[in-house]
Amino acid sequence: MSMAPSRRGGWLVGGFALLVACSSPPTRSAGGGAGASGQAGNPGAAGAPPTGVAGAGAAGAVGAAGNPGVAGALGAAGATPDAGPEGGAAGAAPDGGVDAGPKDPLEGDFTINAPFADAPELTPPAGTPRGTTTHFTIASSESPIFPGVTGAYTRDCWVYVPSQYVKGTPAPFMTVQDGRDYMTKLPAVLDTMIAAKRVPVMVGIMCMAGPGDGPGSERGFEYDTVSDAFVRWIESTVLPKVTKLVGVTFTTDPDGRGSIGGSSGATAAFSMAWFRPDLYHKVLSYSGSFTALGITTDYPTGAWAYPDHLVAQTPAKPIRMWMEVGDMDAGATNTEASMKNWQIANMKMAAALKAQGYHYHFDFAKGAVHNDPKVVNQTLPAALEWLWAGYK
Repeated sequence: MSMAPSRRGGWLVGGFALLVACSSPPTRSAGGGAGASGQAGNPGAAGAPPTGVAGAGAAGAVGAAGNPGVAGALGAAGATPDAGPEGGAAGAAPDGGVDAGPKDPLEGDFTINAPFADAPELTPPAGTPRGTTTHFTIASSESPIFPGVTGAYTRDCWVYVPSQYVKGTPAPFMTVQDGRDYMTKLPAVLDTMIAAKRVPVMVGIMCMAGPGDGPGSERGFEYDTVSDAFVRWIESTVLPKVTKLVGVTFTTDPDGRGSIGGSSGATAAFSMAWFRPDLYHKVLSYSGSFTALGITTDYPTGAWAYPDHLVAQTPAKPIRMWMEVGDMDAGATNTEASMKNWQIANMKMAAALKAQGYHYHFDFAKGAVHNDPKVVNQTLPAALEWLWAGYK
C-alpha cells in the first residue's frame, strides 16, 4: 500500500470540537502556494493541526476525558495529531444508513507528511494488461441542465475501459471531475490494481467542467451548487453518451458507483452521493470546497452547509468517503466565520462524519497545498482500494 498512517484513530474528536468552535484558524504558519486546479480562496499561512482535548470514542472515554491541553498543545493523547487511542465500533446503523460493525484499520483520522512520493501503482509492471482511454466531447447544447452560464461551450472527456471488461456485463465505475488532471494517472493505477485484483474491473469517466472558475463561472455553477443538478447531468447526458461511444453497460448498484474530485470537484462528488444515495455510495475528496461558494436561495452559505449542519443533522446515508486536506490549504489565514477556510471546513466535515457513524478516512496532509497533486499521486491507489473494499 502506498500510504502508511502512523496510528489508527488519529485526530482527537475533542480536538476537532475545540478548533471549529474558534473564531480564527490555528496559529502555526508556513508558506503556501496555490495547487493545481485550485478553487476560490488563496492558500496562505498554514493552520496547525487541531489542538487540545481528548474526546470520547464510541466504545468509551479516551484520553483525559475531554480535559483541554496546556497552552494550546495537543491533549493527553500525545504529540502528533494522529496519536490518539482508537475509537470504538461503529454501533447500530442510524436509520439503516451506515452498516453496523467494527471499523477497519484505515477508518478514521490520520496525518501524512511531506515529502510525498508517487505510489508505485502509477507505473504498471511489465506485462500488465492495459485498458483503452477514449477521448470525446460534450457540447452544452446536449443538455438543458448546463446550457452555459456565459454562453455555449464544449467540454473534453475521456473514458477508460479496462482490457478485462466483458461487453454486456454491468460495469462498476467512478466519474472524475476536472478529468484532465486524472487522464494519465487513473488509467495507470486501475491497470495495475485491476490486474492484481485489488479493485474490481471498473470504468473511469473523466470529464472537464465548463469554462471559468469560482462564483459566476460555469465550473463554479456546476460543481459548487448544492443540488442534484450535477448528478442528473451525469445520469442523463454523460453515461448514455459513454455507453453509445464504447459499448459499456453500467451497473445500477450504488455500491458499484462513485465519484472523485479535488477542490470544487470534490464538492460535486459529495453532492452526487448526498442527493442520490440510491445511485452513488463512494466519494473521494481532495481539498474539498465545503465552503461558502455556490450560494443559492436554498443554501445561503453554499457548500459550507455540509460540514456546518447538513451532515450532522441528517440521518446518516450509505456513503463511504475518503477525504484529505492540506495544512497549507486554501484560505488558511481566513477565520471560521468567513466560511472560506478549507482546512477548517474539511476538519468540520470529518468530525460530522465521525459523529454520525459514517465509514470515512481523513488525511491531514502536512506540507501540502490546495488540491496538491503530490498528495494525489501518493494516496490515490490506497484510497481506491479502501473505497472498493468488500465490493462484490
